[in-house]
Amino acid sequence: MHSKLLLFCVTFCAYTAHAVDLYVSPSGSDSNAGTAAAPFKTLTKAQQAVRNQIAGTASEGITVHVGAGTYTLSAPLKFTSEDSGKNGVTVKWVGTGATISGGLKITNWVAGSNGVYSADIPMGLKSRNLYVNGKASNYARKKIANRKDFTYTSTDRYAPIKSVGNKQLIMKQNTWYNQIWGYDTVDKNNADFGVWVQNALALLTEGGQFYLDSAAGKIYYKPLSGENMASVYTYLGLSETLIVIGGTYADPVHDISFQDLNFAHTTWLQPANIGYIDQQTGGNICEDKTYDSSNFESTRPNWCQMPSAIQISAAKNIVFSGGNYAMMGAGGIGIGNDANAHITGTGLGANNIAIKDGYFTQVMGNSITAGGIRADAHHPSDARMTNSQIEISGNIFYNVSSLFSSTVPILATYERLRNALVFSLRSVLVAKYQTPQTKVSRRTGYC
Repeated sequence: MHSKLLLFCVTFCAYTAHAVDLYVSPSGSDSNAGTAAAPFKTLTKAQQAVRNQIAGTASEGITVHVGAGTYTLSAPLKFTSEDSGKNGVTVKWVGTGATISGGLKITNWVAGSNGVYSADIPMGLKSRNLYVNGKASNYARKKIANRKDFTYTSTDRYAPIKSVGNKQLIMKQNTWYNQIWGYDTVDKNNADFGVWVQNALALLTEGGQFYLDSAAGKIYYKPLSGENMASVYTYLGLSETLIVIGGTYADPVHDISFQDLNFAHTTWLQPANIGYIDQQTGGNICEDKTYDSSNFESTRPNWCQMPSAIQISAAKNIVFSGGNYAMMGAGGIGIGNDANAHITGTGLGANNIAIKDGYFTQVMGNSITAGGIRADAHHPSDARMTNSQIEISGNIFYNVSSLFSSTVPILATYERLRNALVFSLRSVLVAKYQTPQTKVSRRTGYC
């Protein structure tokens, strides 16, 4: 009898699952063991420790406890199949007051003339976004009133740029550059929209505006009334992407959850390079080529999507719950977007993805984009590209689509009526909320 009990105990203990807890703190060290008493310092070190556990004997859940503080990324944190849960058990990344940042914190402001402050930054940094006290600042700019006494001449709808310099824009002659308001021609009965010129130090005259001199390594800012530059917190967005989750269609990333983590301080540089010409909801012309008016409409299936700070494609069983998504220079979260909006170059293929109970604010583009706009999004060349079981529920959106006014809090494209997209609409928009266009855009096509 005793020998049987002993054998049972040995057998049971040998197969008892072993949960793993790893800890990270800004005050830790990557030479530590990753325990609560001796945490790692960086997320990349914690990720490597998780991979070692997955490749080893871990047979139960792995939890990474991300301690309070800011974790600044110099490159996106990429999750591949090496990071996937094991034997159906999820790998959890849990935050307690942790912010994953793609920005540079600026504290060395010096007062100058005309109420303008300046700070030294590393030379060569490029950004389109300065965030002050949690809000995006405007470029230094000046409005040019819509003159009623001009005679407008109709021109072609779109004209390309020849070259873009730091302070000089050269057009391909002789053409009109952009379709600014969505009209084919400028009409004499146009409303008094006006235009503005921007991004020159001489234009920095209004509070809440900034100018970045990348070549000189200087940034200038004029505070709003009541802002104390000795106590404000300012971040210059540098990274375009923070988290990339992507495998292959044959081996998707799976069974990872992110809970109560905050994400912030990104930028998007494409508009400063080839420009930003959009249809709406972030779809834009991203090729440096000429389209004439006779075939312009036919180019829409080849347009690109605005990238997001968090990108999920070729993945399944992924959950983001809680946390804040703030101060992002383009999109917030992209789920199963086209390949051009995913760093790995593999788009779509997102299955059983949940975005729950998050708070979105000061996201410049779409807060959440589910689906693509190119042909494989609606007629996939590989069945594994199909997006399915996407849940977006319990999220709060406030003051979003802050820069790109044609974008929306939630965009979902090419949904199938069955087994595709699940909204919990009762809890999706539960706050006061400012956004320039519609609230949720659900498209079975893209025009």
